[in-house]
Amino acid sequence: MNKYLIVALVTSMFLATSCTKEEVYNPEISVVNSTNKDVSTASQGYPGDLIVAEGIELDKMDSVLFVTDADSINVVFNPALNSSIAIMFEVPYDETKGSKLGMQKIYFINKNGKEVMQDFEILQPDPEISGFLPERPKAGGSTVIVGKWFMGLESVTFAGEPADYEYISSTQILLRVPQGAEPADVVVTTNIGSSTKNLDVDLGYNVYRYNDFDGGGMYATNDWRNNGDITDAVVFSDVDGFDGNYAEFTWSGSTSNGWGNAEPTSGMNPGITETNQEKVKFVFEVYCSSPAGSTMQIQIDDGTTVWAHNYDFTAEEVGKWITVEMLSYDFGAGYDPGNVTHSMDCPNINYVKVAINQWGPVPTIVRVDNMRFYEYY
Repeated sequence: MNKYLIVALVTSMFLATSCTKEEVYNPEISVVNSTNKDVSTASQGYPGDLIVAEGIELDKMDSVLFVTDADSINVVFNPALNSSIAIMFEVPYDETKGSKLGMQKIYFINKNGKEVMQDFEILQPDPEISGFLPERPKAGGSTVIVGKWFMGLESVTFAGEPADYEYISSTQILLRVPQGAEPADVVVTTNIGSSTKNLDVDLGYNVYRYNDFDGGGMYATNDWRNNGDITDAVVFSDVDGFDGNYAEFTWSGSTSNGWGNAEPTSGMNPGITETNQEKVKFVFEVYCSSPAGSTMQIQIDDGTTVWAHNYDFTAEEVGKWITVEMLSYDFGAGYDPGNVTHSMDCPNINYVKVAINQWGPVPTIVRVDNMRFYEYY
């Protein structure tokens, strides 16, 4: 027989055999499972989950498609990681390409166009807040909460209160920051779960915590001492406090020294950089449990001079927590509130002292909390 004819016959038989095998090739899927331990039901998974589809004759897969009502999302997978009984891939999710949550179909298509279909549900994850734009909005302004999985939005809160917001997309929510707001937590809640992130509101000033008596600020140990005629021990208590622990200072009537104050046992610089006294305030919460007319004094030591500022309690102010602000520009030099020279060295402040003036009611008792400086810019 002609050798060329023999070669042609053999080639024809090989091709016929190959075509026959591909024609009978028929993939089947028995189960589709997520490797995510939080998913216990078959044919379910979260975006990004690694999925293992098990079956037979899966080693010649050409494409895997997630198909919704209107779009098909192609899955990128590595054929080298697959076998005839399993194929692995990640759940795709890209809204710009038409991805949707919920029930849809996965089509497995082999190189010969044979396909097998499985129902699959893409689950919605808990919402995630990644940040804010702008990062530090001003009180009374607005910012965009940036994140993902905001579908099914139910509420947005700021500082524990319902916020004024506008849903933009599954990745953005417009938040209107209340007037007078301070840094606080933003909580986004969907029908799936919640996410929390602190929003650093631009107050127009920097805050330097001196002592909040709860471990915050510069004196976490709350180690204070009494001087002069304040002979009663400084008491730290969280009973009926403004915000956890506070310090209580008592003058019981002694005048043997003619003065009395309390201060931390060691000095420490809060780190203020502003030299203009008109831009630096000392702020604190205080509760006076004595009658109206009681008087306390804040004393600030800048290393060379001790500056003083009185505060007299009115009938409306006693018996409750109030916030007091003292501009450093108004302090008097040499323990004398009246000796106002406007020359406090704010960057070198190293002590803040609490004094009780001795011409008020006996006893005079004040509670102090959240001592801090505001540095305006």
